[in-house]
Parts: sequence; C-alpha cells; structure tokens
Amino acid sequence: MFLFDNAHRCTNIVLGSKDAFLKTLEWYMTRSTLGKSVVGDSQDERRKLLMNLAALLKSLGSTLEPVWTEGTAHAMPEFDKVNAFQRSLRTVLTDWLFSSKKEQQESLPPPQEPKTAYITLAGSFEPLPEDMAHSQRMLKKRIKIDVESQGRPEAIRAQARERLIEEYLTYPSRTLYLFSKRVRMMILGQENEGYLHSATASALPRPKDPEDIIAQALHNKMVPEKLNRLLYKTTMNDIDRTNYPISENELWKTPTPSLEGALRLQMIRKFVFDLPGLLKECGIAEIERLALSQELKIRQQNLNKIKGLPYPFIDDDQKIELLTRVMAKPMFREALEGTVEATMLDKLEDVIFKTSYPSPPIKPPI
Repeated sequence: MFLFDNAHRCTNIVLGSKDAFLKTLEWYMTRSTLGKSVVGDSQDERRKLLMNLAALLKSLGSTLEPVWTEGTAHAMPEFDKVNAFQRSLRTVLTDWLFSSKKEQQESLPPPQEPKTAYITLAGSFEPLPEDMAHSQRMLKKRIKIDVESQGRPEAIRAQARERLIEEYLTYPSRTLYLFSKRVRMMILGQENEGYLHSATASALPRPKDPEDIIAQALHNKMVPEKLNRLLYKTTMNDIDRTNYPISENELWKTPTPSLEGALRLQMIRKFVFDLPGLLKECGIAEIERLALSQELKIRQQNLNKIKGLPYPFIDDDQKIELLTRVMAKPMFREALEGTVEATMLDKLEDVIFKTSYPSPPIKPPI
C-alpha cells in the first residue's frame, strides 16, 4: 500500500515477480479506498497515476473494478490549508468559550459533559484565551517539524516528533488538552467538511471524546505529567482507530495471511500494544498497584495452559499484559471508588479498557 501511495513521486515500481506484482496491485486498487484520495496539491499527478495503474491492472488480466475517492476541494499550499483550518478551529473554540461560560453561570454544579472538561483542568475560564493561543503555537511547531524534515530518514523524523511531544507533556494539562483537540480536528477534520460542520454546530470537536472523560474523571487525581501522558496517548489511539476503523469484534481476531491482513496486523499491534504500553504504568496509582498485583499472580502460572486469549502470534510478555488488563478490569471500579465521582466511573472504565488499554472481551481465566 505504501509503495503505491507514493508511486506518483517515482518512475519505477519493482517487485520480485510478476505474480507478486499483480496480487499486490489488485489488492491495492480494488480492495480498499484507504490512502487513495485524489485531493490536495498533487491531485492531478495522483489521478493520472491511479488511471495508469487501473489500465495496467486490466492489461495484466484482472477483471476486478478499481476504486478510489475524488476530493472536490481546491488545491492550495500546505501552509494555506493549515491557516484555513486554524481559523475554523479558532471559531469553534471561541464559540465553545462563550457557550460554556453561559452554561457555567446558569447551572450549578456544572453539567458533566465535554464542555466542562477544560474548566475541570483550569479551574476557571480566565486562562482560556491565552491557552488557545498557546495550543495553536504548539500545533504549528508540531507541523513545522514534519514540513522541515521532509526527505530525511523516517526514524530521525519520528525522534524529532517524540522529543517535541515529551516537552509538551510537561505543560499544564489544560494546554495539552487543547493541543490534543487541535490534533484531533487537524487529522480527522481538515479535509472533511461534514466533520468540521458537526464540530462547529456542537461548539466542540466531538461529543464525549475519550480525553474529555479522562480530564473530568482524573483532573485532581494525577500529577499533571502523568495525566497528560494518559490523555494524549488515549487521544492518539482513538484518532488512529477512527482513521483506520476496526470493529471491536474484528480487533480480537487473527488477521488472515494476505496483504490486507498484514496491514490490519500492523494496526492491531499499534492499537493494542505499541501506543498504550503497560497498564501498570498508566499513571493512576490505584490501577498501577492493581495491575502489578495481577501481573505477579499471572507470572506464577503456566501461560501455555491459559486458554481464551486472542492472537497466537504474540510473545509471553504481551500475553501477560493482555491477561493483566482482563483481570484488572472487574476490579477497576472498586479500586477507584471514593476517589473518582461515581457518575464518571463507568465512562472511565469504558475509555481505559476500550481505548487507552484495549482489552479482549473474555472472562478472567485465572
């Protein structure tokens, strides 16, 4: 997929055999629209490439119909796109400021919904204009890294991004929260008018985003850097799962051995293991202790005798992590009872074990 996505930038595509090339091309052109959008500055080149690939596919004997999507937006330079998006987002957040301020004045205590997430982190609305400006500068700096590092090895680019995010995680949680909202809207809404319209209409990027639940439930329970890390990782995992949708059912099935299966496997590893990390390092003190105690219990068992876990391809450490999540989940609410508002516990449990640390829907086998 990545090979063909970027083929309009080169003149040759080389695979080991004609059969492998045909199967790869056929899967890319007919099985998914993922990545095949004719939009932006290179839309003419991409359209020409896709039409040429479609003709080549037919000449190689395939009878399947190619699919891709066509955008209707005018092409504009990347920085113009960013600036246009920033103006839209500024309007959304300004509307949010005034509507939320009115709600705060008219409703005591304030309602438990996404609009109250910022106020729980900041304590008042006073810092919001400054935080909005700061989060905008944060996003521009993050975009600048990608723009200025184009053409460099991906590993070096990833390190630069990671260093910047590590710096951002030391900022006040209210600022990191607004930055996360900007990232969400940039990735999911920049080229999607329906998404942006929905966001503007509701005066918030999307109702009940996982980061809103974390902010409301845990704002006074965790040190800022740990709260920021959980909030940001959860936001990014939710964005990835929105961008590459895999149903809860499919998430826990072993992908079939195919090109599509290989892509799905890559995303599953990212959703379930790579981005979340370990539950015993989630930053919530009670849950860290609970996870550690369950892990110790699991390590005393013979893993080969434990049945019901998904993914036969994972190693023992990953099996232990999944088991730890499965065993900690039934005790989650009890562990936090009295320290998190009762009305937030169900929502928080759902976020932690579906988005932050995805857990298979099985009963604890130990």
